[in-house]
Amino acid sequence: MTTVEVLVIGGGPVGLTTAALLGDFGIETLLVDRKPATSSHPRAFGIHPGTMEVWRRLGVADEVRQVAVPPEHTAGFGWMTTLSGDEVGRLMF
Repeated sequence: MTTVEVLVIGGGPVGLTTAALLGDFGIETLLVDRKPATSSHPRAFGIHPGTMEVWRRLGVADEVRQVAVPPEHTAGFGWMTTLSGDEVGRLMF
């Protein structure tokens, strides 16, 4: 039987951030999720500045930026031939 101070259920952005913050404060934490890995498909529409401040404190903000969709691709709606195909048009915000 495993005993920890905090059990975090769910490995989404909130669960992962919570577990990282608790660990940063020295609190023994176990994170469990029903899936064996993170999703390979983007699920967030955007990230708030406050979230980036927390991730900067944890030292992961630069890594998040490196794998994020470029800002010029998030400022509108695009029409594609397929999910990974050519862009045929874009409506900017």
